[in-house]
Amino acid sequence: MRLHPWEARLRPEVPSGGDVRLIDGASSVSPLPRLHERLGPYRPGVIGRSASWWKAKWEPLVRSARSPVVAVHSGPDGDDGFVAYRTMQSGDCGARVTLMVTDFHAGNPEAVVGLWRFLLGVDLVEEVCVRRRPTDELVEGMLDDWRACRTHSLNDDLWLRLVDVPKAPDARSCGDGDPLVLEVGDELNADRLFGVSTAAFCETTF
Repeated sequence: MRLHPWEARLRPEVPSGGDVRLIDGASSVSPLPRLHERLGPYRPGVIGRSASWWKAKWEPLVRSARSPVVAVHSGPDGDDGFVAYRTMQSGDCGARVTLMVTDFHAGNPEAVVGLWRFLLGVDLVEEVCVRRRPTDELVEGMLDDWRACRTHSLNDDLWLRLVDVPKAPDARSCGDGDPLVLEVGDELNADRLFGVSTAAFCETTF
């Protein structure tokens, strides 16, 4: 999504609670993993990040020349969201500045609004570009003019895994037909066969 701050004005009734503070990339190595873990699976599709992920992905990034700036949102119960971004210059003498957001996590609607308000309020930025936002966030609804938010691409980005295979067909209804056998090859259900009847009753057969 791309927004020009000079035209993407928030509606007056959009709440403005919470505070935002900045930390540099190097200072984020310790607190950011804890905050991400605290937020947990705050919405469907959120993927956890192990200690090895932070060490392999985040730490080399913050020590590089492309180290991001991190803004942390705090609400009544403490830190509840963060964004990571960097600035990109283009045009003659770097006159155009794009604020490129690479990470955006918010545990509640107040944090979502607070972080968007912050991003659109950064000085001397011509464009705010945010990647990987959920389609039901409805940023357009926060703005005086919904056309100020331009969505350039939509991608499905959700992974599902059947942890309890027998319960999955039990939860669905099926029409008449012969029983069938499903073979599941997975680390959690390696080389197991499941029989499914027409009544969607599932049991392990091997």
